[in-house]
Amino acid sequence: MLESGALQLRQLRDLFPRISELALGKPNLEKIEEEFKPLSRGEEEFSHKHVEILKDEEHRYWSFLSWWRMPTIKQEEINNLKGLFKIPRPGVEMSARCLFTVLKNIEIVSCVLRFTDPISYGILSPPVENLLNVRGSTPWEKYINYVEALRKLRIEHGFARNADVDMALWTLAHILNSAELRNSDRECKEIVDNYYKKPNLIKRIAAKNSLEQFLDEKDYLNIADMFVESDHAIAAFIAGREIERNLRKLCMRQGYRTKEVGPDGFERNKTVSTMLNELENTLGRDDKRQLKAWYRRRSDIVHDRKQVTVKEVEAIIVGLREFRDRKVR
Repeated sequence: MLESGALQLRQLRDLFPRISELALGKPNLEKIEEEFKPLSRGEEEFSHKHVEILKDEEHRYWSFLSWWRMPTIKQEEINNLKGLFKIPRPGVEMSARCLFTVLKNIEIVSCVLRFTDPISYGILSPPVENLLNVRGSTPWEKYINYVEALRKLRIEHGFARNADVDMALWTLAHILNSAELRNSDRECKEIVDNYYKKPNLIKRIAAKNSLEQFLDEKDYLNIADMFVESDHAIAAFIAGREIERNLRKLCMRQGYRTKEVGPDGFERNKTVSTMLNELENTLGRDDKRQLKAWYRRRSDIVHDRKQVTVKEVEAIIVGLREFRDRKVR
């Protein structure tokens, strides 16, 4: 359920005709949907006719050739797609992969799928891709991830079609990237302020997509290093987790439990202080003292007790990496 005052994608969808006319020359996407209806109903096969509708060299519907270059497609390649749009149709992965072998561009693939099935699909384009930080190890995986994001937003905002969510996202991306609209259009300015000042699912999806790229590192110190210049407080917090993880590893290696019963009677992770005391003989006095100092600096930042500099956080990361390589690995 949307919070009061939350970003409204329906408002953005309603703005699409006005904003798209400024940027794209008044595209008539509904007419392309009509042209694709027989394919959508499974009444005909995908053919060069549909390729020509998309290309629209006469600019009857939109300016496709201003954004994409349609590859040369042989008839035998088209023949390989026979049956792809018969009902029931295959899922997004099979559809995208098969079309990609012919069209060679996942954005063009997304156009075909969007006009064939606007309920399920949208157009993957640079504005929405950058807005959501869409990732994928293959072109079709990237599109699958985009379609999943559309699905989540469609449910949260009560849309009937993913294509409408896609148009709302495109509108938002264009407004965010247009200084003229942000500064001179009152409605657009309110949308931008709302977007940045309040939480919303679009930003959560974008953050998740970005963080997944970092978390693929599987190494807290490498992740911490990525954040040092942009937010050294976050970097220190992440580095602190590496201290905890390494101490737990050493405890298990020495046969110590990593859990304890707290004052409330429930089991909890042992504190860093407790693990440092138990591991004193294993660590040695100097390492124990240094780890304790690093963790104290981490706590100073997290609890905003003292100012800690970027250089100090960098030194903690370098020192922890050396300690880990020497004592833990």
